[in-house]
Amino acid sequence: MNNLLYDAVKNHTQIEFTYAGKLRTVEPYVYGSLNSDINAFHAKENGKDKLFHESKMSNLTALHTTFASIVQPVSENKKSIKSIWKKIYIIG
Repeated sequence: MNNLLYDAVKNHTQIEFTYAGKLRTVEPYVYGSLNSDINAFHAKENGKDKLFHESKMSNLTALHTTFASIVQPVSENKKSIKSIWKKIYIIG
């Protein structure tokens, strides 16, 4: 488990990282594991829901920008994350 990523979900803080050769800025809202070997998280990037594998990212940085986190509950079955360590409520 990555503490910086966990705290970003907990504190509703944007993160920035490199993924597939592209710099990304996202709003993470679910963090957990797909199975015993793969940690992953769901995040909004430019308003779209995306799933990211933790092992495929580099240069992770927590930003000082926060985002809203109310209204719609996140499903326990959200796209195959089996064990959820931290989740928040997101705006639909």
